[in-house]
Amino acid sequence: MTAREIVLRVRQRLREFTDSHRDTDWTSIRLSANANYPHLPPIEEAPADLLTALRRDADEILAGRWKAFGHLELKVDDPPKWQRDYHAGIDLQTNESAFSLNHRELPAGADIKLVWELSRWQHLTRLALAAYYLHDQTSRTG
Repeated sequence: MTAREIVLRVRQRLREFTDSHRDTDWTSIRLSANANYPHLPPIEEAPADLLTALRRDADEILAGRWKAFGHLELKVDDPPKWQRDYHAGIDLQTNESAFSLNHRELPAGADIKLVWELSRWQHLTRLALAAYYLHDQTSRTG
C-alpha cells in the first residue's frame, strides 16, 4: 500500500467514526420549495388510465400489498418496518453504525437489496400522487 492510500484510508475511517458518533440537530434545517421545483400537471388534464392505475396502486399499498423491483409481491406491515426483509421474513434492525455492518453477510438468506429497495419510498410517492389526483384523504400520509 502506498503512503497516499494509507492517508486516504485513515481519513475515511476518521470520517466514518466522526459521523457514527455525531448527534445532528435536524430541527435547524429549513425545508421549503423554491421556484425551480417541478409542478404536477393540472388534475383535470390527467388521463383516465392514470387515475385508474393510481386508485389500484393506492388500494394495494394501503392494504400492505407492495411490489419490490416492480414484480416481487410482498405483504408489508403498517407502518412498514424499514429494516425488515419481507421476502425472507427477517428483521435486520440494529443499533450498530452503518459503517460497522457487513451487508454481504446477512442471516438466513436475507438480502439487503430488498431492504434498500423498500427504503427508497417509491410507494409513498405513489400514495402522494393518488392523494393529489384523486382528492383522496385516505391516500395521504401524516
